[in-house]
Amino acid sequence: MATISAGSPRSERLADLSRDSLSRVVNALVEVPGMTRAELGARAGLTRSPVGLALAALDDHGLIEQRVEAEGGMGRPPMRIYLAGEAGYSVSLELGADTLRGALFDLRGVEHHALDAPIADPRTVLEVAATVVDGVIAGAGVDRDAVFGVGVVSAAVGDWPGAQLATALQHRIELPVQLENDANLGAIAEHRFGAGRGCDDLVYLHLSPTIGIGLIINGRLYRGVSGLAGELGHISLGGTGPLCDCGNRGCVEALAGARAIVGDVHGSAHADVGTVVREAQSGDRRARRALSDAATVVGEGVAAAIGLLNPARVVVGGELAAAGDLVMTPLAAAIERRAYPASAHAARLVVGELGPRAELLGASTLHLPGLAASLVQRMLD
Repeated sequence: MATISAGSPRSERLADLSRDSLSRVVNALVEVPGMTRAELGARAGLTRSPVGLALAALDDHGLIEQRVEAEGGMGRPPMRIYLAGEAGYSVSLELGADTLRGALFDLRGVEHHALDAPIADPRTVLEVAATVVDGVIAGAGVDRDAVFGVGVVSAAVGDWPGAQLATALQHRIELPVQLENDANLGAIAEHRFGAGRGCDDLVYLHLSPTIGIGLIINGRLYRGVSGLAGELGHISLGGTGPLCDCGNRGCVEALAGARAIVGDVHGSAHADVGTVVREAQSGDRRARRALSDAATVVGEGVAAAIGLLNPARVVVGGELAAAGDLVMTPLAAAIERRAYPASAHAARLVVGELGPRAELLGASTLHLPGLAASLVQRMLD
């Protein structure tokens, strides 16, 4: 960050700018990247003058990028404003059954370094996580002081409840740590960087290997009072059928989750659902039927969500999304058949753009609200 001497035009701009106005502009840019000046002013609730002063101050510090982006319409395309990618970095961790993946992202969602590490024993997860955090920061070659936090894509590993892991890891690495579930992180990522850009009311359908939805309502993630909003997999469709892990029968996940799909094809609930997807893509009829049946069941649950929430878009992600039309066609048919017609017509069904990196990318945004306050403080110090 540039040093600003007292009495310089840069320092005078900051002196003329209130902390509140600067905070509003930075927060707006954190929440919605790529706005025009007019859009930024409307979102921040400010007139042109304080917006202009704030942008000049941010530009003085090298914290924004302004560029013209072709949009395909008539006339001159507008200048759009982003926080500079190098204004801050975040580490994301994704905890699997026996592997931990880490990646370092900048504010623009660009991945600078990633690595995988095996977890031989759940009791070693803290040590592995700390090593991966250090490794991706060093591998990216960025200053540790520029890293504003760590986001984790899992609530628990082995005997480690998520809150305990966050607390222990935060103490170990001396960086803020937050955890969030995969469906919510997929929703955040697709809304900010992918197929949900520009859509402030969307449902993100996560199909890998569990089933859940992330909800973006009025441009913000909706978690519910206990953080359990979007548990589509545990909606019971009729109260009969196989027993679910939650204790109920006939849940969407028990009928159409990874174990059910693999069991239908291979008779083993411990095989890989990715294998079934590849078999279906190669023409295996049994695999195709299993995916179609699962998508139909999921579609019935999604139809209920569409009727309740009236979203503009349903974005499909996770391993099953890789099957393309083999999943999307029966899913769309079930939604059309079961959803309230007007709501179904309003909801555009699309495959996510971010693929398997969606959750990691979403985790990189968890500390953005705190980053905004930090940037403002650094500018005013």
